[in-house]
Amino acid sequence: MLGLSDPDSAHWSGANLTTDPTDPLVAQVNTPEPGTFAYVFAVTDNFGCTYDTTVTVTVIAPDLSLQGIDGPSGVGGIDPVLYTAQGAGADVTAFNWTLPPGWAWDDDLNILDSNAFVLAPITYGTFQLCVVAEGLGCTGAPVCMPIDVITSTEQLAGNTGVRVFPNPSTGVVQLVRPTAHATTLTVVDAVGRTVHQHGLQGTHPSLDLGHLGAGTYVLQWWEGARPHRLPVTLAR
Repeated sequence: MLGLSDPDSAHWSGANLTTDPTDPLVAQVNTPEPGTFAYVFAVTDNFGCTYDTTVTVTVIAPDLSLQGIDGPSGVGGIDPVLYTAQGAGADVTAFNWTLPPGWAWDDDLNILDSNAFVLAPITYGTFQLCVVAEGLGCTGAPVCMPIDVITSTEQLAGNTGVRVFPNPSTGVVQLVRPTAHATTLTVVDAVGRTVHQHGLQGTHPSLDLGHLGAGTYVLQWWEGARPHRLPVTLAR
C-alpha cells in the first residue's frame, strides 16, 4: 500500500513465480537451479499511477555431493556385506539407498545412514547398488556402484557345511546342519521379505513350506556366532 490510496491492482512478476489468486500480495518462487533472480512487485492506485519495487533473491545450491560408494565390487559368500557412501557434502543429513532386485537388508537399524548392511542374492549377475544424498529438502544426484555376484546356488549349498533336500521341492524339505542347538530359521523371499519362521532342533530337522508360492527362497539361521544362508526352490 502506497500513501493513503487503495490499489486498484497489484501483482508480482519474475521467473518461476506462482501467484496466489486470492491474494495478489503473495507469491511463491520455485527455482529449478541456483542463481540470482529479480522479482518485481507493482501496485497501481486508483489514480492510474503505478509504483514498483524489485526484490533480488540469490539461491545457493545445497552441497549434496557424494564421492562414491566403498565396498567389495564382487561378492560370493553367504555373509552380509557392508557398503558405505563416501565423501558426503556439508548439507547431507540422510542417505536414500536403492537395493538391486533380489537384494535384502540385513540387521541394519538405520537404513537412512551412510552404511548399507545388505545380503546379496543367490543368482549370478552384475547389479547396481545406488544411493542419493538428501538435505535441506533437496535430493542430490544418484551415485551407483556395479557389483558382481559370483556365487552360484550350488556353491552356497556346498560351502556352508549345511544342506537342504530335495531341492527343488514341492513343499517339505529336510535340512542337514552341523549342530543340534535350538535356533530359529527365517524364510526370505526374492525381494527380502520374511515370509515364514520356524524353530529348528536336531541335526536333520524337517520344514514344511507348502503354503508358500512357487519361486526361490533363502533359508537363514545362526549356528552360534555363524550365520547360514541356504537357497531352496519351490516348484508347483
